[in-house]
Amino acid sequence: MKKKGIKEIMSKFHHMGIVVKDAEDSAKFFESLGIGPFKPSKLVHYDRKVYGKPNDEVKIKANVTTLGPVGFEVVQPVEGNSIQKAWIEEKGESINHLCFIVDDIDEACSIMLDAGFKEISSGKNEGGGGMAYFIHDKLPNFQFEFDQLPNHLSDDFYWGNKPWLK
Repeated sequence: MKKKGIKEIMSKFHHMGIVVKDAEDSAKFFESLGIGPFKPSKLVHYDRKVYGKPNDEVKIKANVTTLGPVGFEVVQPVEGNSIQKAWIEEKGESINHLCFIVDDIDEACSIMLDAGFKEISSGKNEGGGGMAYFIHDKLPNFQFEFDQLPNHLSDDFYWGNKPWLK
């Protein structure tokens, strides 16, 4: 079977994420603009690596909603030396990443590395699957996230949303 290419793993766009200092306050602000309502994300990561090193101290808070057919999340670094904490310190609150849903996180990571991207964070998802964040020298101030979702979130209002089918 032919290996998938980068365009195939980027075909299931799910959400845009912004990194914020306070996920609750930011969600309330967006709700005042008519975006929302926001709910806490039900996706839990563990066995994290940041820049290739184990880092289970990382804790983030994510509040999520849909914006039209796609997802929108506000992500707050809470504990540990996460890529989100580094982002806030270096760039402030801002758009951080686009997320794509994949069927096989290991395959997606291999494709991204072959395409010249650098993996900056990864982890497993509670219930199955995993996630990884990547950057590229051509666009160093932007991240790409890939998630292989656990089955228990297939009916979740946010994670079960499939904008690529709409």
